[in-house]
Amino acid sequence: MVIFLFSALVVSAAFEPIGIWYLALVGYALFFRGLSKSRRPVLASFIFGAILNGIVLHWSSKYVGALPWLLLTSLQAAFYLPVGWIYRKTGSLRWVLLTFLICEELRARFPFGGFAWTRIAFSQVESPLLPLAAIGGVLLLSFATLLSALALNRLKVRALVLVAVSFLIVSFLPNNPTSSEKISLIAIQGNTPSVGLEFNSRAKAVFYLHRDTTRQLVKQKYDAVVWPENAIDIDPRNYPEILSSSYGAGIAGECFRHV
Repeated sequence: MVIFLFSALVVSAAFEPIGIWYLALVGYALFFRGLSKSRRPVLASFIFGAILNGIVLHWSSKYVGALPWLLLTSLQAAFYLPVGWIYRKTGSLRWVLLTFLICEELRARFPFGGFAWTRIAFSQVESPLLPLAAIGGVLLLSFATLLSALALNRLKVRALVLVAVSFLIVSFLPNNPTSSEKISLIAIQGNTPSVGLEFNSRAKAVFYLHRDTTRQLVKQKYDAVVWPENAIDIDPRNYPEILSSSYGAGIAGECFRHV
């Protein structure tokens, strides 16, 4: 099981705050190599997922405490069980790659709307493969990352050349266009009444904090105002005072039409 511990550590270093993108390729290549030799692929996959998610999601313990962090880690690690099970049944790393992607999509949607922080693509923000996200989204970028890792796992000259050529081709794909035009943004952090899990039950108070902070700062002219994702964690259709308050403040009204 040492190789799964080490591979999880290597992959975790591809995410922030370290953020060395190519370590994901190396780490997943080690995982594939270990899986192909493991007598307990299901347990091995769970251990890999638990260590990886435990490290990457450790930041959450600062806000919700150690127990919720451990529960979240266990929940995320459970999505790696099918990876090991599929390998035990098929003995094929190609099916493992496909299962990885399916489980990643499920994990990003379930439960509670999903927890997508450790999606493979999110470790590739500096990778030459990044332009693929503009073509096929994070799913294609995750696929390309795992495919590259699978090629590295084989350690054949032909596979390594294929990876090198792929990186070279992708590096020439058009990236996001640049412009000399400037826009003025303001990011609002209205904070919450208190830290901890109970802040979700105080969504209205969180909204009012962000509303009041915005009112104080938008006296100047800005092109856009950015709120954090939990700033409006309440359905205005069920709380008319929230909707009217937003329109009265001249903020967030358009967003509410799409809730």
